Amino acid sequence: MSRDTTLHSTRWGTRSSERVVVVLHGFGADADDLAPLGRALDPAAEWDWHFVRAPLELQYGGVAYGRAWFPDTPQEMAQALQGSYFSALELLDPPGLRRSGQQVLEYIDDHDLGHRTLLIGGFSQGAMVALECVLQRSNAPAGLFLLSAGLIAAERTARQARTHRGCRFLQSHGSSDPILPYSSARALHQTLLEAAWDGELVTFDGGHTVPDQLTEPLALFLSG
Repeated sequence: MSRDTTLHSTRWGTRSSERVVVVLHGFGADADDLAPLGRALDPAAEWDWHFVRAPLELQYGGVAYGRAWFPDTPQEMAQALQGSYFSALELLDPPGLRRSGQQVLEYIDDHDLGHRTLLIGGFSQGAMVALECVLQRSNAPAGLFLLSAGLIAAERTARQARTHRGCRFLQSHGSSDPILPYSSARALHQTLLEAAWDGELVTFDGGHTVPDQLTEPLALFLSG
């Protein structure tokens, strides 16, 4: 599979803003997928928003099917499209996860975003990559938001998270999520708390989504 060497994005808001928000979409979506969420969180367009496109193009039966951050091999991607790939995330540590995290950090450097108030986050697979970005950074961002994320690479995540004690995070997950089970979200939350991170898990009734009820707490988190 071919991986884009340079990440592209949809930008929105005020480019000169001191506050910059980097948003990573989920598996099978594209850069514009979470743009409506950004507009709901920042209706006055005061912040500098970057909706980054994943580097891998999904194809199923020769038809383009959105984008993905990992995995990189055709066999694993076929398993991901069928759903079986995500059944044991805690035991997985795919090279594509680390490579995508590195690419997002390169994007942040290329656009000179690191010196501003930087917030990173995403939905589902994008949230896992956002966490990977933080684990790879030498210093924690102003905040990390994890929307419907599961715990992946559990052992390495627990170890590297301890180097960013006090990192602010907001996590949300549906209690009946059929894609990434709530138990995985709880395991991730516990891992971050045990590493002395500062955050909460917002639980909502529902599945694999970002509900309207999350708008207010997420907006407060991003502005804090």
